[in-house]
Amino acid sequence: MNEKKSVILKHRIEDIFTRKGIFNQKIDLSIDDINRYDQIKNESIDFLYPGATVSFIIDFDNIDFNLIRNDQGDHLFGKKNLDFDVFMHTLSNSIIDMDKEFYVYSLDKLFSYHLYLYYQYKEIIHRSSLVFRTENKVGHHQTYLQQNIPVTIKNGQITSFFISLTNVTHFIKEQHYELSFHNLSKNETQILDVKEFVNTEGATDNLTLSDREKTILKHISDGHSSKEVGVLLEISVETVNRHKKNMIKKNGMRNIIQLASECIRRGII
Repeated sequence: MNEKKSVILKHRIEDIFTRKGIFNQKIDLSIDDINRYDQIKNESIDFLYPGATVSFIIDFDNIDFNLIRNDQGDHLFGKKNLDFDVFMHTLSNSIIDMDKEFYVYSLDKLFSYHLYLYYQYKEIIHRSSLVFRTENKVGHHQTYLQQNIPVTIKNGQITSFFISLTNVTHFIKEQHYELSFHNLSKNETQILDVKEFVNTEGATDNLTLSDREKTILKHISDGHSSKEVGVLLEISVETVNRHKKNMIKKNGMRNIIQLASECIRRGII
């Protein structure tokens, strides 16, 4: 991953942490506040993992990073002085392109769905998990299992998470683009298939757009319809739609909104 793309990914992840999920929305202010910081920290020391693991608790209000365990050694997150900045730099520089959108979407979803489950069950009994793939500086691919447990809930928001990252390269290779929520008391798992919400093909390294296409895409991203774009540029609606179709096809995108979003993230428009 090049430096510019890794910086963009880092900012997107940090933004999710700052907002504590999707648009900083509160699910229901009637749910009780809870603080299980000491409990989770103590219990997590004895958790069994299927591989080398680093675990920590992140307090999103203060961006406080409390490292609990790190037996990764020579693995990706095996830094001796692992803190929040090092973790974010390593993560954003390592996730492969095909998993970037999935990872960002999943982080957003973790907050809202855990809150929904807490509202339904009136207690925190779910551990969520997802799989993402990385590539190190010498091109070796590794697969990581990330597990998450809400630690504190305040004013209808999750304000801290316990997170563990386990190297599972030895037995997981494929990416199914799923987010799972396991009910620890009933031993039941809900699986959310999120392929339809993310670009599982990976964004192309170089988006191909002419100056005219960039202008059209900029107007579309500003909320203008094809008819309005035609009026602004003094071209027909059919011409605008033909440009839209060509842009989508040659850049391997699902629709014009996905293309516009990717161009905005990269600073193209």
